[in-house]
Amino acid sequence: MSRTKVKANLIDASFGNILEQISYMADGSTITTSAGNITVPNVTGRQDVSGTSYVDLTGTNISYTPPTGTTSVLYEVLFSYGYNTLGSSGAQAPNVRVTVDGTQIDKSRKGHHASGVYDAEMNIKIPIRITGSDNIPSGTVASWSSAKTIKTQIATYNTGTYRFAANQTYYGPGTGGNNTFIVPPFIKITAYS
Repeated sequence: MSRTKVKANLIDASFGNILEQISYMADGSTITTSAGNITVPNVTGRQDVSGTSYVDLTGTNISYTPPTGTTSVLYEVLFSYGYNTLGSSGAQAPNVRVTVDGTQIDKSRKGHHASGVYDAEMNIKIPIRITGSDNIPSGTVASWSSAKTIKTQIATYNTGTYRFAANQTYYGPGTGGNNTFIVPPFIKITAYS
């Protein structure tokens, strides 16, 4: 029978086709990977998003090297967003994409319109396959034996009424919407054989 060992944010799931799985909140902690330790970003404040040009979603970037024998890496991000005082009441329209070493993976792009909603979450999942051919827009890389930077980027639908704040929740118990609850993004990376 296969056994899974858990060691400080690293799951040794070397049975089946999972070679490595790491998961963390962007809280500045150090995590252990097969390639060594990584100190993850530390999100300590909300990120106001008011432009139509993509910017890095704070806390989602990681320089990652998968274990030898990896054929696919699944990058997952869950982040909170909500109303901010820069936009109109209760309307946000985040757009997201994932990049590898600065190049967009085309099928990672998605958007969401939340009218009348003050708090929401978006979940991004995108596989990156190691195929022997570099075509990052299609989600493939030729090889992956050294660190590649993966990150999520965000923009808004328009600069007028659809602005939002990422990595925060607008309402909390008894607060009446004061934007004080910071919610760092959750990131999970799984390397498959």
